[in-house]
Parts: sequence; structure tokens; C-alpha cells
Amino acid sequence: MKILVNEKGKKFLIGTDDLHTDHGYIKKEEIASSNPGDVLKTHLGREFRVLKANINDYIELMDRRCSIILPKDLGVMTAYTGLGYGQRVVEAGTGAGAATIFMANVVGETGHVYSYELREDFSQIAEKNVKGFGLENVTLKCQDVVEGIDEEDVDLVFLDLPKPWEVVEH
Repeated sequence: MKILVNEKGKKFLIGTDDLHTDHGYIKKEEIASSNPGDVLKTHLGREFRVLKANINDYIELMDRRCSIILPKDLGVMTAYTGLGYGQRVVEAGTGAGAATIFMANVVGETGHVYSYELREDFSQIAEKNVKGFGLENVTLKCQDVVEGIDEEDVDLVFLDLPKPWEVVEH
């Protein structure tokens, strides 16, 4: 993943596709061979600076069709819960996967995030976003967490639900 920033500071998250904007296009091969700090030009001569995407850029620019918890708030939640490297987390209410990606990044390769989402459309968006960030320590489940969870002995349960009290007994 790379970020391309235009002359006005607008950011574009680029994976493996061409960049098409009202300022012209840049072919995917040129983007793929670029390095952070390079300046690429569209076919119309407009400049875009190449940056390496970090987690905050990714969450800000990833595909989402629902509200997300922003990284600044997730950081505070992480601090208060003590979430850390190697821990196992159950999340309910995956949405677009912003909190999932953030927590998976915090728990690292030896930790794991198990995330439940009731809505199939949100689950598909989250799957695309998690894969796009390259995380392998996430298991996404499209099922109702009110009916129970499969995991035991987890370090944290994160509930982003309209009625979280319906789940607490599990």
C-alpha cells in the first residue's frame, strides 16, 4: 500500500490499481516501482508525492460504508484496557474493520483478534480491508454474537454494539 498526495494535500490510498483523478492518471506499474519520497506525474503533468501508508492513513482512507471508531479514540481505549502484544481479543461489531485492524496491529503476530459482525455487507468490507492491510492475525466471523462466541480464555472483549448488555453473559 502506498499513499499518493496531490499538490493540494489530498491523499489517495493505492494498492495495485492505476490512479485515476480529475488531474489525470498514473499507471500501476509506475506506482509499484516508486519509492516513498518520489514525485510521480500524471499524464496531464500534475504531481503526486509517494508516501508509505501507515495504519492511520489506511484506516482514514480505507473503504467503509459505516461509522468507525477513529484511531485517536482507539488509542485511548487501548491505553485504558491495557491491550498489548500477544493478547487474544474478541470484538463484536466489526463494521468496516477499523478497530479490528488497529487492535490486530497492537497485539502483533503472536496475538489474535476474533471479530464478529452480523451484517454480511459490513463483513465483506471488513474482510477486504483486513486483507488489504496484510494482517494474518485476524479471524472474521459473520454471525450474531448474541448467540454466543466460540473463543475461550481471551484477554479482552471489545463490544461495539447498540445493546452490548445482551452479550455480557457470554
